[in-house]
Amino acid sequence: MDRTGIIVVSLCAALLVFWFFEQTKLERTRLALQAQRQQAATNAVATAQSQPVTATVSAGSPAPVTTPVFFINTNAPEQILVLTNGRARYTFTSRGGGLKLVELLGYPETISARWTKTKTAGDTVASLNTGAAVPVLAVLGDTNLVGDGVFALSKTDDGVSANKLLPDGLWLTKEFHLSSNYLVNAGVNFKNTSGQALALPA
Repeated sequence: MDRTGIIVVSLCAALLVFWFFEQTKLERTRLALQAQRQQAATNAVATAQSQPVTATVSAGSPAPVTTPVFFINTNAPEQILVLTNGRARYTFTSRGGGLKLVELLGYPETISARWTKTKTAGDTVASLNTGAAVPVLAVLGDTNLVGDGVFALSKTDDGVSANKLLPDGLWLTKEFHLSSNYLVNAGVNFKNTSGQALALPA
């Protein structure tokens, strides 16, 4: 290889090294900016949730964004439906018409220090949504949309149906269907049974 070839190869190698360091620097900068944006968004949400919403709306300005509320009439008795498929136990509640608790029957809540499953009588199993204030798939919002939050539960062939008829004729139906691999297929359906247009909140 002559002198010109050596110079060309050396320049290419130097450019590749320079390009690698620049790309690494750009990636670090991008990740730092992304982390700052996520932190700012998290702080904004935390601030918005910790402060009461007091805003005045003037003509031409957008409406203020409020955090949805979850209202339930706790004076009404709670109806519970429990389904199991051998691998998990699913507990549905009429309060909010959702999935209150999922217990994974094959997994103990605690394991030994050697990571061996040691199940004895009285042991509890691992669970999801334990102690949560809101059941899974609870519709949040104004009382015009969810009423008193108490649903009528009924068992279906492969799951549970939660129904609520609101005073204005809006029929709210939630369906839960047990599936494989601990999955639950769910859907929410709003139906206007009043025969006239209904104004729903956001």
